[in-house]
Amino acid sequence: MQTLSQSIEQYLEMCEYERNLSADTLKAYRIDLRQFSEFTKEEWADRDILNRYIKHLNVCFASRSVKRKLASVRAFYHELEYSGMLEENPLHKLHIRIQSPKQLPQTIPGHLVYDLLQFAYDTHAPGKREVLRDILVLELSFSANLRVSGLCSLSSETFLLGKSELRLLVNGKGRKERMIQITIRK
Repeated sequence: MQTLSQSIEQYLEMCEYERNLSADTLKAYRIDLRQFSEFTKEEWADRDILNRYIKHLNVCFASRSVKRKLASVRAFYHELEYSGMLEENPLHKLHIRIQSPKQLPQTIPGHLVYDLLQFAYDTHAPGKREVLRDILVLELSFSANLRVSGLCSLSSETFLLGKSELRLLVNGKGRKERMIQITIRK
C-alpha cells in the first residue's frame, strides 16, 4: 500500500487534472492535507488519531477553518474509499461536532442608510427609470426589511394597489409568504 504522502499527491493530481478544481481550491487542499499528514506523522489515521486531530484543530483554528480542513480530509478519504484503495473510511462512524459562535447579523448604521437614500434622491433625474428603480429597491429593502431574494421575486402579480394603500405579497425565507402594507400619502 502507498504511503499517506504518496496517496495525497496522487489525490491532488486527480483533483487538478480530472476534476479541474481551481488553483485556490487545490492550494487549500494541499495545505490542509499536508498539515493532516504532519499531524499523523505519515500514518494512516484511525478513529483515535482523527479524534485527536479534530481536538487539535479546535484548539488551534477558528471554526470556519476547522470545517474547511476537515472537509479536505473527508474528501480525500472519500476518494480513497471510492477508488477502492481504502476498505473502510474511518470518518464514516465519527461523530463530529464543531461549535461555532453565534453571530448576530450586522446592521448598517442609521446615518449611512440616511446618506445612501439622500444620495439616491439627490441624483434623481426626471424620467430615468433606472434611478426610480434604485430608489424603490433601497426604500423597500430598508423600510420593509426585504431580503434581496424577496426583492428579486417581486412581480406585477405581487403588487396589490388599493385606493390609499399598496400591498406587497412577498415570499420570504423558507417559502413563507407575508403581506406588507404601504400607506400612500397624498
